[in-house]
Amino acid sequence: MISGRARSPRRTIIRCALRLLLLIHLSAPVSGVFAAEDSGNFFFSEKDRIYFQLATYAHFSSSDEHQGPALYFGAEVQKPSQRLYGLGLFNNSFGQFSQYLYLGKQYNLPRVHQNLHFKLTAGIVHGYKEEHRDDLPITFGDFAPFITPSIGLHDDHWSADLVLLGIRAVMVNIGFVISD
Repeated sequence: MISGRARSPRRTIIRCALRLLLLIHLSAPVSGVFAAEDSGNFFFSEKDRIYFQLATYAHFSSSDEHQGPALYFGAEVQKPSQRLYGLGLFNNSFGQFSQYLYLGKQYNLPRVHQNLHFKLTAGIVHGYKEEHRDDLPITFGDFAPFITPSIGLHDDHWSADLVLLGIRAVMVNIGFVISD
């Protein structure tokens, strides 16, 4: 359901798909979603890094409906081109088990600071059920498109990020690489 004015479901799906395609196109080379230096197995190659994340999140405003621990666990594959994909598991604000499946890219910002980066991911969130489906701006059943921008610091094996979760919450994420 779309919050605000009513739109036809077909039109909403088309707009959402076009926005996600535009985002992926803008972050990918013309040859495809993953660059030539990522050649080999699409899902995983020996040059890829596996990155695990633990996080907690806080809302900008409190609500009596918010319940359960605000914990997030994620696993991400980082390609040599800084493109990535991953899966996050968490209890949403209403105590419902949820998942975030995504693609994205990390942009290193060495001109500002040698260890600073900006990360942008886009994907699908699943798990906001029943009366909480409409708490996300666009939903299709239990599924919703979602985009997460973040900024953080990294070294060879550790990373810390501040992740914006829409207009309602922020997440602090600590992660480490287990393969090189």
